[in-house]
Amino acid sequence: MSDLSTHRSVSSAVEARWFVAGDVGVDLQAGIDHDKERVDTYHFDSLSETASVKRRGRRRLFEEKWRVGAPTPFVVHGVVGHAEAWRKRRTWKGPKLRGPWVDVHKRVWIGPGWEICRIHVAGRQSWTVALSLPAHWSGQHAAEIEPWWPVLRDRGIAASYPAWLIASNEELADCRDSAAG
Repeated sequence: MSDLSTHRSVSSAVEARWFVAGDVGVDLQAGIDHDKERVDTYHFDSLSETASVKRRGRRRLFEEKWRVGAPTPFVVHGVVGHAEAWRKRRTWKGPKLRGPWVDVHKRVWIGPGWEICRIHVAGRQSWTVALSLPAHWSGQHAAEIEPWWPVLRDRGIAASYPAWLIASNEELADCRDSAAG
């Protein structure tokens, strides 16, 4: 982890996140405006189900992220998810890490207590939907993401970014194997 003198901020969050491979169609984006684009670059060898290091967007802040405790299963609108508590430390000076870095191109829409993101990794498109829990999200905001519930129920994978990047991307696994060998 980084030297305390380089910290820009430390924060905590509890969230649930799902990923959907491929394209989901424009109907799920109806009424959602004000997107932002960025590229986050993840240090592949730091990825685990409980931790990661990434360079965040154009400003190139480093973010070290680690999960606190075990995921807590829950159900929202018939969709099974995992609430995960995370600590994040952002720094200007990154840790000295060797090995491959992986670009994740993101187009992000953020609403009250939710985030929808179209992602491209190694030429593959996916989507992710996240809820901020528990205080920042409630049923009153469900209407804004209502079209997503059937898709998440049928095709969604509950995971964090680090866990999803490891589990779902064969190209990244090949990259890791070649770096280790």
